[in-house]
Amino acid sequence: MARWLANMVGEPVPENTWSETVAWAKANPEPLARLIQHANGAFQNEQCFGLIGFDALDRTSSDWARMDGIVRDLPKVVLWLKPYSNLHAKAFLREDQSDRRYASIYARPTQGGAWSPDLRGECLILT
Repeated sequence: MARWLANMVGEPVPENTWSETVAWAKANPEPLARLIQHANGAFQNEQCFGLIGFDALDRTSSDWARMDGIVRDLPKVVLWLKPYSNLHAKAFLREDQSDRRYASIYARPTQGGAWSPDLRGECLILT
């Protein structure tokens, strides 16, 4: 996400390896926040939206425990973008990935069949 946003607004983010980008994001939360604010402002000025999709999460790692951690933490990333009017994220999870032992933030179907957040937060989980 940081790499894509940095490319969109012309800001530098380490791109040599995935580990390097993750380490930069962990070590630089304020520059990362400024990057997201800058990207949101750029999208507002252009009157367009950035949609970041997360799919095929089973391919993020060959270690199932690590993949489960990624799936569990993904709703935090989606919720992190919530305050930004022109940045949105969608996460596509299989039913087994959204099982309660993996994710702690769920949407639930209402009586009419639409999805709404439960009392713990908001997150789109599409199966």
